[in-house]
Amino acid sequence: MSLDMNKNSRFASYRNIILFTLLTALMLTGVYRAIRWKDTTGNYISSYDELYHTPENTIDVAFLGSSHCYAGIYPAVMWEDRGVTSFDMAVSGQDKDSCYHALIELLKTQKPQVVFADLYALTFEEHAFIGNVYRNLLSMRTSSNSVQLVTAYAEKEDQEDFILRWPIVHTRYRELQPYDFLEYPLNDFGRGAAYDWEHTDVSWNTPCTDTGLSAPLSDSNRKWLDQMIRLSEKKGFRLVFTILPYNVPEDDRAVYNTVTQYASDAGIDVIDFSLLENEISLDRREDFRDAGHLNGFGAAKITRYLEAYLDTLPQEQYLEVDRRTDAACAIWNRDLSWMNQTKFRYALDNTDNAQDFCALLAQTDGITAILSLEDTGNERALPEGALSFEELLPALKPLGFNTEIASPGGKWLYHAGELTKLHDNDDKKEAFSMDLGPADSLRVQYNGDFAAGNLMIGLTDYSHRDRRLQIVLYDSITDEVIGSYCF
Repeated sequence: MSLDMNKNSRFASYRNIILFTLLTALMLTGVYRAIRWKDTTGNYISSYDELYHTPENTIDVAFLGSSHCYAGIYPAVMWEDRGVTSFDMAVSGQDKDSCYHALIELLKTQKPQVVFADLYALTFEEHAFIGNVYRNLLSMRTSSNSVQLVTAYAEKEDQEDFILRWPIVHTRYRELQPYDFLEYPLNDFGRGAAYDWEHTDVSWNTPCTDTGLSAPLSDSNRKWLDQMIRLSEKKGFRLVFTILPYNVPEDDRAVYNTVTQYASDAGIDVIDFSLLENEISLDRREDFRDAGHLNGFGAAKITRYLEAYLDTLPQEQYLEVDRRTDAACAIWNRDLSWMNQTKFRYALDNTDNAQDFCALLAQTDGITAILSLEDTGNERALPEGALSFEELLPALKPLGFNTEIASPGGKWLYHAGELTKLHDNDDKKEAFSMDLGPADSLRVQYNGDFAAGNLMIGLTDYSHRDRRLQIVLYDSITDEVIGSYCF
């Protein structure tokens, strides 16, 4: 009897230990998912997460590099033009080691025919910003590849922290946001690019020229070049090096000249876009986001040049396949819709009158608009520039408004051509609430014209202040507020 009791007691102890261990592991896994590093380009966008959401063996062309790459090459353009499945395996400030191991990570699930690798990483040995170290060393899933990246780049005394990750990311508790707990929508379908249509006039900057200077080939650069070439031979893809446009200083130009000669001697093409501005008609007034990066208009020109380059390759190295009817590649359609939506958002942000704004808004399905119309009797003395109700009415017509609908004022939702009234301007009616997305709820009510709390999304008050028409735009693709406008 005593032996049986002892056996039962030991069994209960082992069971409790196992249960405790499992519960602790589950808890730590959940915590790590929340606090892990999730940003390679900004705003929770991660090219690694985008890669991990990509079906196997669907990427035919891959691009590697830093922000020059994700700002300068748009896979959605290549998809729209030709149905080519390409991907930017790009991370801000991507260094040589990170570039090489990012490619290895991509090759675990993909078999690209052509890989373009940007050479900017060869102009520096260490990151200038710790944030870029984290983006490159903490974004990959833990594996032998991620460990090899850490041991290749990080100082020995820092390697344990980067391998374990907890000592670094556990400090993020105070900065956690909803998308630390929810999947950021873009990571489901993004193709690595960071779409941006803003432009800066950089015509003051002298276009790059070849100085003829050269610098000794460093051991680390030679090692990286040889690694990339050997990997291309082992995996059977065509390797091409690029230099994407930016204001190239003399020291960088000397490095590029040396590397270009070394690559050419090894039979590897180098496309130096910094010297091709005239050939591809880059406009320094319209095609740059800043002196170091292209915008969407410039990226389209670079991408189409690369399309033409692919046409020159022999079929045994690159056989173009139009995958637009391939169900496995539907993710590229979503990315194209997103690119077009970012361009549309740019147009809205640069429209300063109600008539043009509402006409543009009526042309998109991917944006939800919440409209609030108050003081339709023009009883308030508003600041100069505020439109009267009579002036607003013609602008609202493309959205389905007429005098009868608009005169009483109220709160409406407009989406995909449909206008739905949510609330009257009646302080006796209860507030109306609805979910806009997984992390956002809408609440509208009426406490009087221009009263606080009339239009709330989450904890943010978007109520009127000094205009009769308030429009808040919610992106139905990324599930986030993208702008608040008043007329």
